[in-house]
Amino acid sequence: MISRSDFDNVMRKLRVFLKKHGDVESLVVVYTALAIRVYLAAFTQGTYDVSIWRIHVTSIMEHGIFSYYDTSLGTLLTFNHPPLMGTLMVELFNASDFTGVDFRFTYRLLFGVSDFFAAMLLFRLLRRQPYRHIAVCSYLLAPVTFLLSSYHGNTDSLVALFALAALGSIACGRYALAGFILGLGASVKWIVFLTAPALFFAIPSCQNRLKFSALAALAMVLGYGWWMSQHPVTVFKSVFGYSGQMFFTGDGSPIWGNQIILRPVMRLLGIGDATIQRLLDVLFHHNGAIIFVVIFVFCWLRRRRRAVGDVGATIAGSFSIFYAGTNYWAFQYFAWAVPFYFFLDWKRCLLLVVLTSAYIYGLYAYFCGSLILIGTWDFIGHPRWPHALLALRDVTVLGFIFVALESIGQALLHYREIPELESGVSCSQDAE
Repeated sequence: MISRSDFDNVMRKLRVFLKKHGDVESLVVVYTALAIRVYLAAFTQGTYDVSIWRIHVTSIMEHGIFSYYDTSLGTLLTFNHPPLMGTLMVELFNASDFTGVDFRFTYRLLFGVSDFFAAMLLFRLLRRQPYRHIAVCSYLLAPVTFLLSSYHGNTDSLVALFALAALGSIACGRYALAGFILGLGASVKWIVFLTAPALFFAIPSCQNRLKFSALAALAMVLGYGWWMSQHPVTVFKSVFGYSGQMFFTGDGSPIWGNQIILRPVMRLLGIGDATIQRLLDVLFHHNGAIIFVVIFVFCWLRRRRRAVGDVGATIAGSFSIFYAGTNYWAFQYFAWAVPFYFFLDWKRCLLLVVLTSAYIYGLYAYFCGSLILIGTWDFIGHPRWPHALLALRDVTVLGFIFVALESIGQALLHYREIPELESGVSCSQDAE
């Protein structure tokens, strides 16, 4: 039997605990988000990328990184990661082996934990927004966030983390540091430079832009220099020459890409199949160049919008243009942009978070045959997707096309406007 004094003592401790930790709802979200990530890393097998990374690491250890770059190039197991990331993963594998912890658990949990660093940065960058608690909690609990960091088994979640850190440095006026962080992010995946135009134009003076660019170049030299000095052609072809791959379902339907929409639209316009294919081949061949030009122009149109929220929205728009424009895809690419959706208005943010979460979770649950993702993720063994998943794919592609076109349209309409700048994020402790 619990006495009244014992009950009062427990309640007193609970009040002290809540007073110390503040918002209990946020605390519950954090613990729930952590529990989900631990579960996924410890009790699920993840995607093919989990096994592929293990093959990458053991092959580098056995043959050396340059030999592996050469032998894997052009194969299904192409090693296209920067050399520094490959080297760090080898060290993580050795540390896991030494401690007796499963490598697959260790690196997926680490990427899952990185979500919390991204959440802290997002919380700080949204300090002037009344909804920032909701935004951060939504980010941590969004399936697209935790599935791609703690389940999938690749490094893409770190792209968003480095991009957010660079934006935070610019908000504090530390432009050289922002460039250095962005350059370091290129040693995770060079695609982080999709954010470079938005960050570059957010810097208010040519002198500071020069500092930003110089430190980004220095970080690139530190991250790539030694390996590039040894075998520059090998590293360049494997890392910067990789443009992604097109993946198809068993019946020949692409898993992503604007070709899903363009092909039927052109048929409705009366264009013959042969002409359609020629036009699409041109688009496929110049896919990357077209996307980067459109992103640069979009960021230039928004160059006067240097408030933190505006720059975050510009980055979100840049990624939306990439997702709407690309036909070369891997599921984990969604991880690059998730925190930046929360700089958009709530309707577009909700649209993108819900669609990407539904698409990724629906597919992964279908491939595993389990709602809690227990079992083998088997993309090859599920060649024909249900109509519901194909429809969800199409709606998600259309969602990004809509957001991309709307973002470009708004940038064109308002590019002459000089918005009132809000003050940047303070580097001192928030006083709340």
